[in-house]
Amino acid sequence: MRTNVGLMLVLLVGCGREIVDELGSAPPSPSAPAQTGGGAAGGSVDAPLSPGWYDLPADTVEPHLGVLVVNPTDGRTLRTTLMLDSTAPAGDYTVAVAWRGATQLQVLGTTGRDSTQLDVRLAPPASVLQRDRCGARASGVVFVLRSDVLVGASTGGRFMDFTLEYDECGRGSTRGAYLDLRRDQRLEYARCLALSTGCADTSPVRVTRGFLRVSDMGIGLETSLGFVDANAPVVLEVNGVVAAERHFSLPLDLFRAGKNRITVRMGQHTPWEANVVLPLAALSPRVSAALRLGTPFSIAFDAAPWAMDYRVDLFPVDAPWTRANYPSFSSPTSPIEGTFDGFPDGRGGRVTGTLASVRLTATRKDGDFTLTQETHLEAPISP
Repeated sequence: MRTNVGLMLVLLVGCGREIVDELGSAPPSPSAPAQTGGGAAGGSVDAPLSPGWYDLPADTVEPHLGVLVVNPTDGRTLRTTLMLDSTAPAGDYTVAVAWRGATQLQVLGTTGRDSTQLDVRLAPPASVLQRDRCGARASGVVFVLRSDVLVGASTGGRFMDFTLEYDECGRGSTRGAYLDLRRDQRLEYARCLALSTGCADTSPVRVTRGFLRVSDMGIGLETSLGFVDANAPVVLEVNGVVAAERHFSLPLDLFRAGKNRITVRMGQHTPWEANVVLPLAALSPRVSAALRLGTPFSIAFDAAPWAMDYRVDLFPVDAPWTRANYPSFSSPTSPIEGTFDGFPDGRGGRVTGTLASVRLTATRKDGDFTLTQETHLEAPISP
């Protein structure tokens, strides 16, 4: 199952906004982190690293194969549908279940690219059944194997974990659940937990996505974890200093010029570590003229060589906010140009007000890891 267990750190280091007049330009943003350190006296100084993510660990999990969908059941039968990616190997995929109290997997059937649906009558061994006034009940974990290698499990510390419920009276159901299919060393730990006790999870912390935002108001860092150990807290460190256990804020001076080490710890698991280099230069956006309804505009800025894309978002300052999509414009270079059509009023019309909040964002992506630099200013709107 896919997980998106997020860990967010917001470092509050002050906030502010800039106002530009009709012909003026905004001063440089004061939010860029100060550069510290330097080369050895009398020696050469290495060129500064470009902002971005560095030294990302190789992912130990193999590429995605597809999903197994577990359709609604009446507690006595199971229907599964295999949905393989186009790049997944052909062949048989075995669906099995580890009943609570059993010592081995019970094979339910096989499925594959040519025959994707499996319908089976559940029959847990008598040794695992629990009796009540209505009948027998049991629960278990669904597994998928390819060539005797585990590629999926319905539990294992992921967001969409579920158990398979068996009920002779038809009271139980497993509805609309699914499990992702891929080779992952943690699946053996999931099988151990389902069939025995005293299991040790030695898999390393896995971070699947990272997002670091440098803005006028501070630094925000989000990470998505590939799994969560319910018995171990997640701790985030920046340059060896604990930055977040649950909610925590840090002064900006924990970050420095050059590489900053980001570490994610989870109990006794091997920690995840990577480095990130922050942008030092301000974007300094400039609006050459006041915005005017139905009129083209241009926003120039100091281009950042590290960035792959730039985006401008416009929001009302003194006009009512609505749940609507506000104007957004993008460009790979400076300036960003567009036509100001006002702001949606939520009823099919448009409003303007006298001031617009302008958010300029520069973005770089290194695979699933993103670095953005964001700055805000206010631009006047002419009648």
